[in-house]
Amino acid sequence: MTDPPDADPPGPEWSRTESTSEAVFDLGPVKVTAATILFEDRDLRASVAERTGIDRPWRFAFASRVDVPGSSGSRALRRLVTDRARNGFADRLGRRGFEAVERAGERSLGEVVATRYVARVTVEGVVVDAEGWLGVRPERSHERSFKLAGGAYPRNVRTVPDESTRDALAALFDSDAFRKELLAFVRR
Repeated sequence: MTDPPDADPPGPEWSRTESTSEAVFDLGPVKVTAATILFEDRDLRASVAERTGIDRPWRFAFASRVDVPGSSGSRALRRLVTDRARNGFADRLGRRGFEAVERAGERSLGEVVATRYVARVTVEGVVVDAEGWLGVRPERSHERSFKLAGGAYPRNVRTVPDESTRDALAALFDSDAFRKELLAFVRR
């Protein structure tokens, strides 16, 4: 089974919420496994719940290690793993309540090419634009392993049931800071 990646949370307000190891896709006779650590910004969640009554994870981040047994570290393998990871990340966003998930470009972060996603989150009459990022890179010490890192965060408030909710969310959502912190995590 794949070992979990070595990953510290993106920042001090983040907590590790889950650790999993699972088969993520099948390449014929070879099963590809991933070990994943999930982090959540529990301070933001608690602050939003306290001010608005809406309790949900608003920011999450993850780090995964994907092992492809019996393979060599080729460009074709990297492309395959990256494509599958991108599709899996879009699916993961959907399972976490993100709607209208779309790929919206790429950005180079040193040796990592990060893929940007845009989406919406709708909860209790609040509609928020969100952004997610996913980075994939081969692991330096093992040619058949890849490290994935990513996450998502709210960008701005689109619709709210009342002005006090809008004011509370606007005061708590700092998309520039959220983006910088997540991209630094992806780069690491």
